Amino acid sequence: MKRLKSPDPYLEKMKKSIVVVDDSCVGCSFCMLICPYDGVNVLGKAEINDNCNACMKCSMYCPNSSIKKINLDSSEG
Repeated sequence: MKRLKSPDPYLEKMKKSIVVVDDSCVGCSFCMLICPYDGVNVLGKAEINDNCNACMKCSMYCPNSSIKKINLDSSEG
C-alpha cells in the first residue's frame, strides 16, 4: 500500500501540537496499520515518528485511547 506524504497545509499546524502515547498502550498495532502517513512504529508500545502529521486517525482507532494530541500554542485555548 502506498503511503501518503504529509500535505503542506498540515505542516504549520503540526508545529503547534505534538502527538503522544501514554502508558495504557498495549502494543496492539491498530494505530500503525491505520496511519496513512506511516507515522507510527510499534515495538512493544506505539511510538510516533517524524512522518506524523497529527491527523489523529490513529487515536480514533486506539482501543485504549492511548494516543493524544497536546496543543503547544497557548493562544488557541
